[in-house]
Order: sequence, then structure tokens, then C-alpha cells
Amino acid sequence: MRRHALIGAAVVFMLGLSLIYAGVSNAGNSVSGSLSLNKTKIKLLHAYVDEDNPDSPIIALSDKPLPGKFSIGILEDKYIKKNKVHVLIFEISPKEKKLAAGGLGALYFPGKKTHYVAIADKLALVLDKCDESKMEGKISTQKPIVDDFYEITLSCEASFKVNWGKANVKAEPKKKP
Repeated sequence: MRRHALIGAAVVFMLGLSLIYAGVSNAGNSVSGSLSLNKTKIKLLHAYVDEDNPDSPIIALSDKPLPGKFSIGILEDKYIKKNKVHVLIFEISPKEKKLAAGGLGALYFPGKKTHYVAIADKLALVLDKCDESKMEGKISTQKPIVDDFYEITLSCEASFKVNWGKANVKAEPKKKP
């Protein structure tokens, strides 16, 4: 009985910690949708934006929380495999309100032969809103993608909403004259 109480307390603690962690890393961002990988449906739950280049921010949609302030640099094979995370990324041109020409578009996943598949030319984006502080839209594959070399079949369809740009700039406190 005491053992069950201890395990229960540990589970509640970890759940609370993961909720706090997820809230810090993607506050105000949301995603609904999924991707299918080899007939397994994976629900996308977290949305992030990498704003290192504000002319073409990178959106990341994942099934598990990503650490801290998202940067594309964290998506290494070791991290993906260890955490068994699936991340769909795509680069947007806010000025043109479409996928960035020649930009990133990929799926990171804990596969047997690879952990990365480039799919930029197979993604379709519809932006419902794109201004200086928010992007909302839908990303999808027009048809399932089959890669015989890596032995994968994948497709995705998701709606997302991310705060970026001016929404993420902290206002400086007013100085007294």
C-alpha cells in the first residue's frame, strides 16, 4: 500500500513538472493535428518557433515538450532517439506569407535507419493570419510520402498558432524622468 502511494506521488509530481515545463517553453502557442508514420498516428501537442532569422522563422510541431527556448540546433539524432520525440519543422517567409523558398521542411523521428527526412517540397501551407506578432495556419502533406530507402511512409495535417516577433519582445520598464 505504501509502495503504491509513493509511486502515485511520483507520477503526480512528474506530470505537474511536465505541465509546468511545457507551459514555459511554448506559452501561448498551440497545435491540433497529427502525423502518420508507418501507419502509426502520432498526435502533435506542442508548437514552437525559432526566430534566429526573423525573415524566415522556423515552426516546430512536436508530440512531446522540447527543452527551454526552442532552437533548431537541439534536434540532433542523439536527442531525438533518447527522448523518442517526433518533430515536424517548416520555415515560413512572413513577408510572402508562404513556405520559405528553399527553406527547411523536415520530420525528425526516432527511426531505425534515420532520424531525419527532408520533406520541404512535399508540404502545403495555408496561413490564415500572419502579422508582426502571430502566425496561424495549417500545414499538411498533399499525399502520403513514401521513402523506400529509409522504409517509411508518412503524412501530416495540423493547425497551428504561434506567437512570434513583437509578441515575444519584452517591454522595457519606463524610466522616471
